[in-house]
Amino acid sequence: MPTQASATYRLYRFLSDFRAESTRGPGNVMDVLSRLVRVKSLPARSGFEMYGEVLRMCAAAKAEITLVFAPVPGDNEHAGQLSTMLAPISALEQSMLANPLLGNPNTIAQHTPESIQHQAFLVERLLQRQAPSGESLEQVRTKLAEALQVILDSEVESDVKEAFRAAIEHLNRLIDRYDIFGAEGVQYAAGVLVGTMASTAPRASKSTSAAVASALDLVANALAIITAVDSLRPRFAPVLKLLLGDGASSAP
Repeated sequence: MPTQASATYRLYRFLSDFRAESTRGPGNVMDVLSRLVRVKSLPARSGFEMYGEVLRMCAAAKAEITLVFAPVPGDNEHAGQLSTMLAPISALEQSMLANPLLGNPNTIAQHTPESIQHQAFLVERLLQRQAPSGESLEQVRTKLAEALQVILDSEVESDVKEAFRAAIEHLNRLIDRYDIFGAEGVQYAAGVLVGTMASTAPRASKSTSAAVASALDLVANALAIITAVDSLRPRFAPVLKLLLGDGASSAP
């Protein structure tokens, strides 16, 4: 049974789910993406971010396929087979880049999941990556809720609270569809959160700085459950330093 951890398999799942959702009601690409993540209407920024996640997933899938089926130098037949395997994903990328979020979803739905099903299952079997359990994902959601509560209970300005809430909601949407967006999507959303909070550092007081730093530390610890710690800590460290000073690496 596939683990759903490889980008190639997740792209296969995305195409399957997108095609299914596109038949369940009228609307544009944004409407289908909203149904895909089970919200009534995605904010425009979230829609663009999700679109970007799918394009990054396409690039990661092509890299995986190239890694697994790397041709031997001089083997032109093998090189041609690799090109054929990559072609459906390249065509999807071109359609997405040419089709706006308010455009016809059929321009994406026409790229059938069957076109990459063979590649997805082979990559999944050969890479043998392990996806996090449902229990682990629930632990992350709980810890993210704790981080949000720290901000809501603090004296942080209202616009910062709303920005933090929006970033946490975006993280949760990607975690809810981890089967499609995977660790890469979660890491990107974490980067968006860090960038949002970095902009608050220059106007933060000592007490609000400590609250934001504490919340970010909770987020980093939560995401470490489903991603590599080393891949996220460097993203949080500069903001924590801004908030707490040169001697701080985490919240108290």
